[in-house]
Amino acid sequence: MIKVYDVPHGLSEIIAKYGHPGAEKLDREWYETNTDVFELPVVMRLSWNPTKETRYIRAHKDVGLAIVDAIAEIAWFYREKFEQYNRYGGVFNYRHKRGGGELSVHSWGIAIDLNPHLGRFGSQEDANTYPRAIVEIFKERGFEWGGDWANPDAMHFQACTGY
Repeated sequence: MIKVYDVPHGLSEIIAKYGHPGAEKLDREWYETNTDVFELPVVMRLSWNPTKETRYIRAHKDVGLAIVDAIAEIAWFYREKFEQYNRYGGVFNYRHKRGGGELSVHSWGIAIDLNPHLGRFGSQEDANTYPRAIVEIFKERGFEWGGDWANPDAMHFQACTGY
């Protein structure tokens, strides 16, 4: 199993561990040094266009292999019905948090949205019914699950806490 160790808590620890992708715009040098493209072990359907597929993600170099490993275990666990759980919602995306001025953790490439159709933002019902095997697979690798938050985001897994 590939894990993320020393998971940072809060913005200052996130920056200390993963660097800073840029305050006002994406820092190209940071991007080229700290992110990479990782090949997935299975085909994932794009959540925003399920007719399109991908086998690649862009993620922070310290987190990408843990995401790939988690997806491999999910595919194995759900092998006969994986097509129900293979919707990719994104990893790296330089942007602000929804409704806020702070950078999203997706800006570091340290979070993945997986199966948005099962885990809508703000839905406690979705957090209660999101597949527990997926949650445990990511938690075992050091990820925090957005479904545990007061305002749940069940599709979201991140390699940090407190932010």
